[in-house]
Amino acid sequence: MKDTGTIQKDFTVAVHRRINDVPQKEWDTLVRHTMFHTCQWMELVEHSVREDVTPYYITVTCDDQLVGGGVCYASYGTFWKIRMKRLACMCLFSEDMALFIKEGEDTQVLSLVYTAVEEIAQKQKVQIVFVPYVCGEAAGILM
Repeated sequence: MKDTGTIQKDFTVAVHRRINDVPQKEWDTLVRHTMFHTCQWMELVEHSVREDVTPYYITVTCDDQLVGGGVCYASYGTFWKIRMKRLACMCLFSEDMALFIKEGEDTQVLSLVYTAVEEIAQKQKVQIVFVPYVCGEAAGILM
């Protein structure tokens, strides 16, 4: 069989509870310096949310470079008059999806971020995972 030249990449996925545990410059570049996605904004949100809201920051690295990430918050919400634990993948005050992939990277990176979201949901025993905005190519990965 002929070698097609495909290079197997080794990705590392990590989940952080504080944005300060993520390299600021790399994160801000990943989110294209969009105000409501930057480290500085995320830190402000961390200090502003209710006590029952737990932030999670997902990072995917390859060769010590940040190539993907995600933001989600575990909290409680009332649905149909029932209080349920939920995990919301969102950046506050933004309509953009809170799952990020470095431009030019393989879609496997986004899949790894989403797998981490699922693992957080299982660990936190949430009943609802909420991804408010998914479009284009990413929609096929998440469904």
